Amino acid sequence: MFTNQTQDKLERDLKSDRLANKEINRDTVRISTYDFMKNAEAVRKKKRRKHPRYTQKYVSKKASIGLSTYKKYLSGKGSSISIETAQGIASVLGCKMEELLTLYNKADEED
Repeated sequence: MFTNQTQDKLERDLKSDRLANKEINRDTVRISTYDFMKNAEAVRKKKRRKHPRYTQKYVSKKASIGLSTYKKYLSGKGSSISIETAQGIASVLGCKMEELLTLYNKADEED
């Protein structure tokens, strides 16, 4: 059906596609975490104007993560954020997780 050369080329292309997909998926997760945390931080700062207790330490403690982990997520150096952690942060901030995934562009425009 296929010649050996054709089959080898198809296998190489398939392997290349898989590697490309892994790279895309890894970057997507990182970008999503970074954007999510930028949104969370924008909401946190807004809340802090009225309620001074909304520090990074307060939010991280209430979301059951360490302050250093919160800061790593915020800087984009942390690994992907779990859904449970994202929901915890959103809950502490009094908003839905979906809102924190979509607010980033609006927050940038307001600054």
